[in-house]
Amino acid sequence: FQPDDKLCALVDALKDSFPILIVDDGSGGEGCADVFARAQALGAAVIHHRVNLGKGIALKTGIAHIVQLDADIPGVITADADGQHSPADIARIADAMAEHPDALILGTRDFSKMPARSRTGNTITHFAFHASTGLDVSDTQTGLRGLPRNLFPQLLELAGERYEYEMNMLLAINAWGARFYEVKIDTIYIDGNKSTHFHALKDGLRVFSRVMKYAVSSLVSTGVDYALYLLLTSFDFNVA
Repeated sequence: FQPDDKLCALVDALKDSFPILIVDDGSGGEGCADVFARAQALGAAVIHHRVNLGKGIALKTGIAHIVQLDADIPGVITADADGQHSPADIARIADAMAEHPDALILGTRDFSKMPARSRTGNTITHFAFHASTGLDVSDTQTGLRGLPRNLFPQLLELAGERYEYEMNMLLAINAWGARFYEVKIDTIYIDGNKSTHFHALKDGLRVFSRVMKYAVSSLVSTGVDYALYLLLTSFDFNVA
């Protein structure tokens, strides 16, 4: 959404190693149109949303396009357009996908190198996610991920239109019977992350609410199971 020259630099660095698909999420404006045209001239394929629909929808648009394009592709790597994900780290994700072809690959950042606001939000979400799911995912908000082909059907059906889609993906790991594998990546924040379209309050609450909803649901289910256990054990089922 509304990328600048950093997108073209990323495409230029990756074009000899990967086929590249860009989803324009309704950016609009001549400046953005020029960026997408230059990225396309460098070899990237570009598909467009007429209006801004959100990151979750954009990711599903990209996956659906790839499914139709190539039935044999082993998976995709999702990367941000703003320079936060280096070509070297993207290559590391690809290597991990080759070693763990059926796992969800997560690029994990060093929280100590994040700006204070991002570090606090990520730390709280990490602990809440771990407490509610039992999964120790180091970086729940990373956008650099390797998505294996075996999960494409579930990813296309997964709820979430905006940034919460990526959290929903992690919350679904247990239900899908999926595995995840983490790869350490560089922690890059350009100009204090001023170019991000992530709104700390609105989008942060949307993401965190998914974790809380999952936690409450888990607690209710546990309470119901325990109540039924107590109820059943209070009866004598011995037959004369």
